[in-house]
Amino acid sequence: MSQIHYIPLTCIDSEE
Repeated sequence: MSQIHYIPLTCIDSEE
């Protein structure tokens, strides 16, 4: 599954 985590000033696209 592809879930996107938005961290302050950082956009991490995590595919697990």
